[in-house]
Amino acid sequence: MKDIKIIKIKLNDKEYIMPRPKARVIRDTLAFLNDTKINYANVKPEDLDKIAEYICDTFGKQFSIDDVYDGLDAKDIKPKFDECVNAVISNLGLHLNKIPNSETPEEKEK
Repeated sequence: MKDIKIIKIKLNDKEYIMPRPKARVIRDTLAFLNDTKINYANVKPEDLDKIAEYICDTFGKQFSIDDVYDGLDAKDIKPKFDECVNAVISNLGLHLNKIPNSETPEEKEK
């Protein structure tokens, strides 16, 4: 069985491992993707805060937003954010694929 990829982040001299996403993290990821509109060509400080906070949340708040700002190279924040989102969404997909697909009412009428 395929499992979630191990995601790590190194902040200053300490390395953290992202725990297996809880349902809340999956829900928050979907809400973030649907509700947050970030113009990456013109990122605002509050947008960067949302990204840093999301990274903290996916790692189970093992570190603070300040740790992200002070310990992660600027060039790595967007790739790390993308890596976290992809890991959470992939995990959701793995589990949704286990749910048996039933026919919709429309399909049953055929």
